Amino acid sequence: MVAVVVAVEVAVVEAVVAAVVVVVVVEVVVLVVTAPVVAAAVVVRVLLIGATVVIVLLVGATVVIVLLVGATVVILLVARVVVLLTLLV
Repeated sequence: MVAVVVAVEVAVVEAVVAAVVVVVVVEVVVLVVTAPVVAAAVVVRVLLIGATVVIVLLVGATVVIVLLVGATVVILLVARVVVLLTLLV
């Protein structure tokens, strides 16, 4: 009778160990398969952030260029008014 109980206990322990091994193997396979996908997602996110920064810098540079052109136009208009006033006086 004791031998039967021990045999059943051993069989249960072996089944539990086998189930744990299967779960661990599945988890490792899922990790190995999904790791490149996660890494690729991180790389894409970093590239998108970098592209956004570049776009913001380009917009900022464009604004600076427009302001410089505007300042040049204002300077030329003021110079023209000064020249006209000088000629009138």
